[in-house]
Amino acid sequence: MKNELKNELTESFQNIIEKKISSALNVIKLELKRLQEEKEREREDRKEEITKLKEENERLKIVISQHDTITKEHNDLKATYEQMQETNKQQSEEISSLKIIITNVENHSLKQEERVEDFIHDKLNKTCVISGPNVPAMMENEKTDQVLFNFLKNKFNITLQKGSITEAYRLGRPPAAGPDTRAIKFKVKDDKTKEDIMKTCIQSRQQVFVNEFLSPFRMKILKKALYLKKHSNCISSCYTNNGILFVRKSRDNKFEEIRTMADLQFYKTQMTHPDDTTFLQSQEH
Repeated sequence: MKNELKNELTESFQNIIEKKISSALNVIKLELKRLQEEKEREREDRKEEITKLKEENERLKIVISQHDTITKEHNDLKATYEQMQETNKQQSEEISSLKIIITNVENHSLKQEERVEDFIHDKLNKTCVISGPNVPAMMENEKTDQVLFNFLKNKFNITLQKGSITEAYRLGRPPAAGPDTRAIKFKVKDDKTKEDIMKTCIQSRQQVFVNEFLSPFRMKILKKALYLKKHSNCISSCYTNNGILFVRKSRDNKFEEIRTMADLQFYKTQMTHPDDTTFLQSQEH
């Protein structure tokens, strides 16, 4: 009886131990499986990280390459800019030198132009132009010098010696219709005859005007002075005498010589208020 009970207990104890061992083994298996799965996940994660690191490394390589390219371009641009600065500096120096040369040439040219104008004026010194609505109308086959001689005598009581007017002719084209009262260009033999004719015509105020015949250059200066007199306050009076233009700002100022357009431009900067002084067609007396 004892032996049977002992056998039963032994068998029951073995069953219990086997069950516990089996249960423990299952737990160990599950844990091993979990650990394997975690290890596999870690392996995959490491692979993914490695892939990302490789991608980042490639991206960094590209960035570094781009940076090197940009740096090279920057250095090239810097060198080009410095070269351009040096070139600009040289060009500025050359331009400054050229400006000095041009100024010297212009000054020399102006002096030469003045000499030429003085020479031309010597040829035109005794030449005048008479114009205005009361100039005698042209007659058929007229001798213009004789017409002018008679006109001065009858209209202004100017009696000239024979031969005082050395040449005379009408200026410009005749009108298509109406009386031909074109201006008359004429030349006298001496300065006194010219001054007497001009002075008498000015003082008569009979719509007859006598002016010196100017070269195109000096006529251009005179027209500019007349424009400034009309449209600005820098000139109140102007006249020509022996081919030279004289202007003044107001009655309180003295007349000043104007020989070049540059003289007139400088005078224009000296602005004053205009007065009612009238334009003198010849020298004021």
